[in-house]
Amino acid sequence: LELARRFLDEPGYLDDHCYSLAEAEKRLLSLKGIGPWTARVFLSKRFGYRALVPLNDVALQRAAAWFIKGEKGKLSPLELEEALSPFGELAGEAAHRILMRWVLETY
Repeated sequence: LELARRFLDEPGYLDDHCYSLAEAEKRLLSLKGIGPWTARVFLSKRFGYRALVPLNDVALQRAAAWFIKGEKGKLSPLELEEALSPFGELAGEAAHRILMRWVLETY
């Protein structure tokens, strides 16, 4: 609700005031009810930030453990970041595709 209110009250809430990914994420995180996962998923969908990875996404941690490491269980956020680091600026895209494959093959 807070995010919706901001966009209604300030139409350029992110577009006009954020000149970097870090700044946009910081603005979102300052809103009640917006945590790291929501901020990163929102920004990656809204602005196409391919480097952005929701590192605390449990399903992504499990998917990456299976498809990247060949292990059951899940990776920690730090391990996930390290596992996706070879993808560089496309880490967010790689994470999205890994997660989609996980969903399609698991459910």
